[in-house]
Amino acid sequence: MSQDELIAFVDASGKETTSNDSVLAVCGCISTPSFWEDFNSEWQSLLKRNNFKSDEKSGKHVFHTAPFWSDSTGEFSPKNVTNTKKQQIYHDLVSIIKRNVLY
Repeated sequence: MSQDELIAFVDASGKETTSNDSVLAVCGCISTPSFWEDFNSEWQSLLKRNNFKSDEKSGKHVFHTAPFWSDSTGEFSPKNVTNTKKQQIYHDLVSIIKRNVLY
């Protein structure tokens, strides 16, 4: 699995959590309409380049984190992708998020 560092204070104590703490994280991102358009374009392009399946109804390529890491059947991620390649794809997706959000 790939890891990206995020620092969070999950309560009013101002104390950082550790890897031993149990944490449920919910993320919200704020950006501008033009950034969201760029985000969607970049996100879809990366998924398409890496052979992710598209949703039958919307035609959009779909990414689900947990199945991406655990699926070996190709149902939720491209078939025959090495763990190193998965780490690169994940890193690239996180970079797209970081580039296109303000908060």
